[in-house]
Amino acid sequence: IFNEINYKSAEDFDCKDWVEIYNRSNLSIDISDWYFKDSKDEHIYNFPIDTVLQPGQFLVLSRNSYVFSNLYPAVTNLVGDFDFGLSSDGEKIRLFDEFGNVVDSVSFGVSQPWPSEPNGNGYTLSLLDTESNNDLAENWAASILHGTPGVENSFLNPIEDPDKLHLTSNYPNPFSAFTSFDYWLPKDGKTKVEIYNIKGQLVKRLTNEFQNEGSHTALWDGKDKYGRIVSSGVYLYSVNFARKIKARKMIFIRKL
Repeated sequence: IFNEINYKSAEDFDCKDWVEIYNRSNLSIDISDWYFKDSKDEHIYNFPIDTVLQPGQFLVLSRNSYVFSNLYPAVTNLVGDFDFGLSSDGEKIRLFDEFGNVVDSVSFGVSQPWPSEPNGNGYTLSLLDTESNNDLAENWAASILHGTPGVENSFLNPIEDPDKLHLTSNYPNPFSAFTSFDYWLPKDGKTKVEIYNIKGQLVKRLTNEFQNEGSHTALWDGKDKYGRIVSSGVYLYSVNFARKIKARKMIFIRKL
């Protein structure tokens, strides 16, 4: 099934169009000679021979795999390229088996009732539940910044407990160029977002300001407060808000 869709990238993170498919069955599925189309029948991409999706596996289909891999180096479950673009005015995407049977089809929009954030703002259309009907707008939401290609979806706004402080997993992880994570503030207030090394020493403060209630995104480029690239290893990122702290681990791999 179609699980995530990037139909219009942000100008400052132009990874080109891509879609993610997911095998929600309990069986391995050979999708050799299956094909992908948008709303135009002449737009066809044929999957390579020996392409097999294991149960629970994700596969990203990219319009430009070279550009995609430069921005998402951790994603290896990747095929492409398809030589047509997805419309940013609404589109229909279709997946066919080798006999021409429609396996999955999604007709998505770019405004209500569909999420509008994925239209050029750096987010993707992400399916809320892989067991749901993915042709219904109500079952889709905006992803975290830059999406989650090749892994389980994470969303811009938390679904549960909006009255609590939330902190998402960073993506990509491990990373070598940059990583991002989202956090949710239950009300307006002073917020600190900080990076620490495994010894508990402050590496860099990303945010120290008053912020409004709602979802926020932080990015870290692997540099300390002096602008130096840090050593490879495990780091902690934390959000300090209203005398509460949420923290998670991440792994930085320094390029040689």
